[in-house]
Amino acid sequence: MEMEKEELRRKIIEAIDDRAEEIIGIGQDIFAHPELGYKEFRTSDIVANALQKLGLSVTRGLGITGVAARLKGKAGRPNVCVMGELDAVVCPGHPHADKISGAAHACGHNGQVASMIGAAMGLVLGGAAEFLSGQVTFLGVPAEEFVELEYRQKLREEGKIEFFGGKQELLAKGFFDDVDMAMMIHMGSLGEHNKVNLGGTSNGFIGKLVKYKGLEAHAGRRAAGHQRLERGSSGTNGDTRPKGDLQRRRSPRGVHPPSQRAATWLTSSRRMCAWKHM
Repeated sequence: MEMEKEELRRKIIEAIDDRAEEIIGIGQDIFAHPELGYKEFRTSDIVANALQKLGLSVTRGLGITGVAARLKGKAGRPNVCVMGELDAVVCPGHPHADKISGAAHACGHNGQVASMIGAAMGLVLGGAAEFLSGQVTFLGVPAEEFVELEYRQKLREEGKIEFFGGKQELLAKGFFDDVDMAMMIHMGSLGEHNKVNLGGTSNGFIGKLVKYKGLEAHAGRRAAGHQRLERGSSGTNGDTRPKGDLQRRRSPRGVHPPSQRAATWLTSSRRMCAWKHM
């Protein structure tokens, strides 16, 4: 049995190596066309096409842009899910950022997706299915990055999503109900002699939207009964208050204020985002 496992492993690795240029090309294509969360339609197409070429049945529209396929073995369980995150971050200063949206794959999700597709190629073309005691799910998951909150709030109001994050959305919709283990890789800076690092805390977070209501104000202008700088300071203090609240529960990773401009102006409808790593 041990020799059979080693032989199967060799075939899987050979299948991946034989398609190295194709896998790298997929990653480079996604890198050149970054898309933000719940808007990854082109990236979703790339993943769907690659999985369909392997003869897998593809499910689309998971959390708007998510896409998945399953490689079935001799039984339905255990079910191991291999994930790749579809979205980019907002980083307009990145040399390869999209000129319109400012999206860029500065977090390396293009490499995640390419690796997930490479794993699918290896397992399918290496003939692993007949030896599997369960099944493997390949998932292109949307909206990992917590950006464009106004857009996601609009999607929520339209009833298109319930959660701002793609994994949370799929979890709520029951996609992971029959998944026994989920795994993925992430890009990172490695030491000179390291090829891979194992571990990590798999932190989640709680996101909150806070709306400030009141008269618009500007520090450079005065009006009867309204001190603009005072209003701006009040807004800044309100932005940082959730951090103190969270510290009394558990230590937070950080708080995203809405803008440094809060020190000089306060609009009638201000939003901020705070998160706590658990």
